[in-house]
Amino acid sequence: MARFYFHVAATDDFIPDLDGSEFASLSACHGHALRIINACLPFVQNDRRRWWIEVADAEGQTVMTVLYPCCFPFGLRACDPVQDARYWWDLLIRLQSGCTAVAP
Repeated sequence: MARFYFHVAATDDFIPDLDGSEFASLSACHGHALRIINACLPFVQNDRRRWWIEVADAEGQTVMTVLYPCCFPFGLRACDPVQDARYWWDLLIRLQSGCTAVAP
């Protein structure tokens, strides 16, 4: 088990994780970052800034960056945090399983 820190960042904001959490792998860290994003989406759904999670190791080095789902500009697609989260989760699962086909 290693300690990882899940810093929440935006284009002009940074919320550091001062405590961190212990995980056995980067895959487990990725799952935790997705859970953080899922919990935060309702609070940033109308925020036009780009948000992400920087996962850092105990030495402070960023080992992974996980992006929040985004809304497309000019009304191409309405932002629906529940649908967006489901889309990205499904896409990530398909990519991890080796399937490259993307459902509409």
